[in-house]
Amino acid sequence: MRKPLAVLVLALLITAVTASTAMARAKLTVTLNNNAQGENFFSPTKKTIRPKTLVTWVWKGTSQHDVTLYSAPKAIKTDDYGRYSSILQSSGGKFRKTLKSTGTYKFACTIHPDMKLRITVKKKQSS
Repeated sequence: MRKPLAVLVLALLITAVTASTAMARAKLTVTLNNNAQGENFFSPTKKTIRPKTLVTWVWKGTSQHDVTLYSAPKAIKTDDYGRYSSILQSSGGKFRKTLKSTGTYKFACTIHPDMKLRITVKKKQSS
């Protein structure tokens, strides 16, 4: 009787650990920065992530920036782009958004139009 109980407890523990790992939220941090040459940039500029990844934009450097969504997967209506865009911020600012729909999201800074970021959301990441 003890052996089946031990097997059951072990199976429950494995299930709990697996479930908590699966429920752990994937995260991506993107910095908005500028360098001594006056170049403004996102870092990274391109990234592939899985659905439901929490993206956190962090402002560094001396320039003000915003995060503005200008192209998105078809599941995101144009009227909703503002929900994926930040206000103008400077060093120390943060903006968070969970990207759920698969496809490509393109962001830019409205003050620095050459400052661009592309995030692709795929169900399975290629190696």
